[in-house]
Amino acid sequence: MKQVMDLEALSYFGQVLQSGSFSAAAREMGIPRQRVHRRVAALERDLGLRLLDRTTRSLRPTSAGRRMFSHALRILEESHAAKAALRGVKDHPSGTFRVTSTPIFGEMVLAPVIHDFLQSWPETRVEALFTMEPEPLLERNLDLAIRFGRLQDSSLISKPLGVTQLRWVAHPDYLAEHGTPKSLDDLGDHEVLTFNRRPGQEPAWSWSPKTTQAALSSRFSCTLETVILRSCLKGLGVALLASALARPHLEAGDLVEVLEKHRSPQGEFHAVYSGRLSGNPTLQAFLETLEAHLKKSPWCEE
Repeated sequence: MKQVMDLEALSYFGQVLQSGSFSAAAREMGIPRQRVHRRVAALERDLGLRLLDRTTRSLRPTSAGRRMFSHALRILEESHAAKAALRGVKDHPSGTFRVTSTPIFGEMVLAPVIHDFLQSWPETRVEALFTMEPEPLLERNLDLAIRFGRLQDSSLISKPLGVTQLRWVAHPDYLAEHGTPKSLDDLGDHEVLTFNRRPGQEPAWSWSPKTTQAALSSRFSCTLETVILRSCLKGLGVALLASALARPHLEAGDLVEVLEKHRSPQGEFHAVYSGRLSGNPTLQAFLETLEAHLKKSPWCEE
């Protein structure tokens, strides 16, 4: 009789490579480390091949392991999708919901959304991942992502949530001392504060003239917009900030908008999720809570 490959063990192998260690894979799957190690070792015996090179400090796939990884990843994704589908078996929200977004959107919008969602649906729990780097949904077993800007073509479903915009702002004391820039070229004579995913690399503002971009140099570049906001409120320079972050301070007079004609174009942001979750009551309830909050949030442009 022909032997059938242990697909569950193959998914364990994929999780080990994806997580970087047996311990991390076990934590991700919520099972004992010994079980993961035992099943992967049994898979290697059944195949008659070593899939992993193990040392006390590192773990790397062998050439056979690299060839098997793409198959293991597909099995792992199908396993995640099956679990996600089961979360929708009940006719009301229940189980674990996993969501990812940028830190600032997570703090300003998703935090109160999650609070309301958990209070409304006692059988649910939420895991939130706030990061500047877009996380792959299926590989990380995520249910929903909030994406800003142009979306890449994929099999995922996207739901428009609204539009946002960036504005140049500065503290009144800074402008009193350094003057108000009248054009983008004037920024070359000012202290510029920039939110940047990769500090040290000057950001590219696609709507600005390239000659101006080359002339701009940030005095302070940071991966957190809230830190740039606080620096701007201290009078350290001119900053380009999301309208939602700047608007309360503009209304209070703590900040002044400059270069109003050079706001960024309005950009859409979307909720992105797998088609396998369509009709899932937990997803639908979370999206409804999110959309209700956005209607009264300063995040969306009018």
